[in-house]
Amino acid sequence: MKRKKLIGSVAIVFLTTIVFFNCTSNDEPQPSEENENTINNVTEYDRITDGKDFSSWTEVFKDDFTDSISSSINWIFENNRADYNSTQTTDYRSSQVDYLEWDNREVITLSAVRRGSRFEAGHIKSIAQFGPEENQELSFKANLKLFAEDGQNPDGSPRYVDFDETYGLWPAFWTVDEDGWPTKGEIDIMEGYSYGDSETYASNIFYGPNIGVNSLSHDNTVHEYPLAENTTEGWHTLEMRWMNDGGEIYINIFVDGEFETTYDSDTDPNLDLQNFTPHNIIFNLNVGHDGAIFNNNLIDGFTKAYYLIDWVEVSKRNILTQ
Repeated sequence: MKRKKLIGSVAIVFLTTIVFFNCTSNDEPQPSEENENTINNVTEYDRITDGKDFSSWTEVFKDDFTDSISSSINWIFENNRADYNSTQTTDYRSSQVDYLEWDNREVITLSAVRRGSRFEAGHIKSIAQFGPEENQELSFKANLKLFAEDGQNPDGSPRYVDFDETYGLWPAFWTVDEDGWPTKGEIDIMEGYSYGDSETYASNIFYGPNIGVNSLSHDNTVHEYPLAENTTEGWHTLEMRWMNDGGEIYINIFVDGEFETTYDSDTDPNLDLQNFTPHNIIFNLNVGHDGAIFNNNLIDGFTKAYYLIDWVEVSKRNILTQ
């Protein structure tokens, strides 16, 4: 979730369609669609891991939010501060973080509500920091759900709406070392944007050698991806794999188990992944933007917004052969 994000609008990354024709004298051409990150179903992640042997995954950290007392030891509940990008609209309050039962699951929820001309929202940051050692890969994974309440049904029950029926919501799942940002890196695994009749989800990455200045081009780093349309019924698993392969660093993003994109030394000439230090995990639900991502005068479509997290886990595995 970007601090001092220098963009005029949300960057759009288009998926290209590669059409193959298998022609014979008796057959019609048969097109097949491929994700831009795959060629004959071989992804960039496949190429990175090709020829390597790995140990089994070992759990480093997990919180399934079934024990609120235990979970409170793992997280800092942000309070009395404005959002990084929306100092004019959103304040983080610990009161907007709660434990609920939803869809027969015990979850932690970050909510957002209007308070006068501003919004109060939830924000949690892990106390522990995580990063791969040399010849090691870490997996950061979370299961989450987004939706909102907008008034009541005729029978008085809450009326729930899809995320894309709201305007101005900006939830995120990301990792960062905030000390001296962005000199130690930031990895945005998921950022969601709601626009009243549409929704956008994207990953991103930030780095710069000078405090407060992101040196990367958003045209190079923003990668959009889809989630299922009906987010009031769907849970989604977002994952980032951070690999240190003998000093070569790779960041890989997966959505619901499918590979999406890689960040490495070729992503941007100013990206130095070797300077990324161990990161905290952050979940937050922002509303609005001081720049051009949203028109803050149009924020609407919800009485209360919900960002539910069923579980989050960090696992590691070692690279055994190169």
